[in-house]
Amino acid sequence: MRHRDLPTDTRFALAGIGLLRDLGRNALARLARDSDLLDLRAGTVIDRAASRARQFVGIVEGYVRATTPDGHELVLGPGDHVGAAELLDDRPHTMSHTCQTNVTVVVTFGPAFRAVAAAAPALTAAARVDAARRLQAASRPAALLLTR
Repeated sequence: MRHRDLPTDTRFALAGIGLLRDLGRNALARLARDSDLLDLRAGTVIDRAASRARQFVGIVEGYVRATTPDGHELVLGPGDHVGAAELLDDRPHTMSHTCQTNVTVVVTFGPAFRAVAAAAPALTAAARVDAARRLQAASRPAALLLTR
């Protein structure tokens, strides 16, 4: 895992995440202060189903496999995210997420993400819709590639 810590790069990476596209510059700057860019190797487990959500993870480059506890899968790519609805609703992850390729992610500390979301109700609503859509997509027989 390689760690990068350039605020400008972090803010740019956050702006490329579909869920965060409508946030203003000030909100993105607040998130960037509590975010890091990380390079993860293929096979790295980001989180496991039923584990407590502690951070928001946005996918900048590469692909992540999301797997439900009953074995259904879908693939997330650049612009997708992990953990938003779980953080906002203070509930465990509904899927496990594993890097399918080498991946660059932007990781935001949970309390910072919650604070920004509290001032942006549309973000909370969109995160919940996204989570429900992913669970529904994962329950289909074939994996679905989601991109933004």
